[in-house]
Amino acid sequence: RDQLAKHSADESCARCHDHIDPPGFALEIFNPIGGERTFYRSLGEGKKISKREPYTIGPDVEQHGTFKDGTSFQTFKEFRKIILEDQDLITHSLAQNSSSMPAVVPSPSPTVPPSRPSSKNQKPPQASDP
Repeated sequence: RDQLAKHSADESCARCHDHIDPPGFALEIFNPIGGERTFYRSLGEGKKISKREPYTIGPDVEQHGTFKDGTSFQTFKEFRKIILEDQDLITHSLAQNSSSMPAVVPSPSPTVPPSRPSSKNQKPPQASDP
């Protein structure tokens, strides 16, 4: 948060950070694979998380934030409630961002599921195979 505060103080950085930091703070409650967390892991001194992991308990996760309009939240649930109140914004964001998502490429044949050979000598099934 200290580094992000520096970005917010710089006008050229703040233009983006004013918009991206609040959701980022709310989402800090999730670890990189989507599990909930209340603290960060650390490799420094401190209480070990478990005997088999090298990590110790780091600083608590700070999930509070304030939107540019002054609306603040303390938890992810409060953040979610606030953004879901503006259905027009949600619709606009989904429409705008879905145009940049890659299209799904269909299978060459809907009747033949993708498969991998189980050995080097086997060939994958062909659409003409019974």
